[in-house]
Amino acid sequence: MRGVGGFALAALLLAFGAGCSAAGAGASTLGEGVAAVYDGGGQVAEDEVTAYIGAYRAQSGTEGDDAAWEAYLAERHLTPELLREKTIRQLVIDAVAEQRAVEAGISVDDEEIEAQLDAMKDSLAFGDDAIFEETLQLYGRTADDMRALYAHEALLEELLEQEVPLPQPTEEEVAAYVAQAYPSGATFKHVYYFHLAASAESDEPSYDDLVLAQTLLNDLKEEGLTPEHFAAVVDAYGESEELRARGGDLGYDLGELPVSVAAQNAIDATAVGEVSGAFIDDASYGFVWVDSAYDLSADQEDAASLAALPEELQETLTKKAAEALWQEDCQEYLSKLYEDSQVDIAPMPEGLPYATTAANNG
Repeated sequence: MRGVGGFALAALLLAFGAGCSAAGAGASTLGEGVAAVYDGGGQVAEDEVTAYIGAYRAQSGTEGDDAAWEAYLAERHLTPELLREKTIRQLVIDAVAEQRAVEAGISVDDEEIEAQLDAMKDSLAFGDDAIFEETLQLYGRTADDMRALYAHEALLEELLEQEVPLPQPTEEEVAAYVAQAYPSGATFKHVYYFHLAASAESDEPSYDDLVLAQTLLNDLKEEGLTPEHFAAVVDAYGESEELRARGGDLGYDLGELPVSVAAQNAIDATAVGEVSGAFIDDASYGFVWVDSAYDLSADQEDAASLAALPEELQETLTKKAAEALWQEDCQEYLSKLYEDSQVDIAPMPEGLPYATTAANNG
């Protein structure tokens, strides 16, 4: 799947739309406690909006402090009224998109959802269930809430992949993407990655693992750092089947390689032509080799100059430009879903808990 975006905890809990405008000012046709109605008989309850914004405020760390909350909103060019409208917009889009996905026969893989939840648990609390639940409670959420959110994201992602074709960017569009996404003079390192298969089942790397990793490193240096030698070591001792198939070649590091924090730190610290020392990576050891690098020139926004890039780097940048354009097309698709839903938003009630003191006092 292409991915709708990098969904960290806060983003998963609080995915607000980029823009918002009330589709109507209709007050008289909406029932009590209804924040909005939309085409097909859908409704958004005021309590649902309030709970959603309550989670957003909890994440901001401003609960119980109206002045801090007001400043927080002001920094983001928001008012309680605009935040309410944005929330309604997001809730409508969520509901309409999910309904469309169901109608298209898209289903959710429960095992995949559980795997995502486990990964989130590991990242937040190293697998500790109690700490994980406590962390979620800070955001007013439970594990079941997260399962529902992950399921929704899976449905949305599949829907967008079906409904929104992946663009084929022109050279000019790739050049424009590079100019916008990367600073002039950026260096892209070409990286090989080795992750040692653990010698025994353990939560921590063993001494034998360290000795083996260091021995393999020494052998590589003595034999000469070449793609062939590195691939042979990865094939014989590497933990990752995917990396074995690629000979350990991760390609160019554009800041988004699928590696651990320890591996990324090693990449950042390793000079071109050098191999890092062995570092702890999950339950074993790993090391990286930076065999080459490409320095982006100041005039790289010119399409002709992009043609001089190494072929693999051209392919990577073209793919990333296509994904960026696809993200924009997805936002347009979701915005159209909202516009076509003929949303009618009720006036904001008085006394809502997320309205600042200043707003409540007029």
